[in-house]
Amino acid sequence: MIDHISPDFPPSFITDGNTGSFEEQGLELAAKLKGYGVKVVDVFYPKEEAELGHEYQFIMNTPQARQTYDKLIGFLSDTNSSNESLKENRLQSLNH
Repeated sequence: MIDHISPDFPPSFITDGNTGSFEEQGLELAAKLKGYGVKVVDVFYPKEEAELGHEYQFIMNTPQARQTYDKLIGFLSDTNSSNESLKENRLQSLNH
């Protein structure tokens, strides 16, 4: 996938655990997307903070899962607001 991204890639939310996961690939993807100027919210935690498995974000009784959930909701809200503004601008340009 990493060889098929461009500045046109959609805004992305990337997270993974740090134990038995794909953290390295997630970090690489986030860095490449950011290099293209794509909006990226990436959430990774060091093992010193907690050992987190691949699907850690669904174990909601951990502080990391709750923090990631909050960041995801913020990302979705911001992305949706941006998309709504783009739609409005397109409609206005069509009406002129």
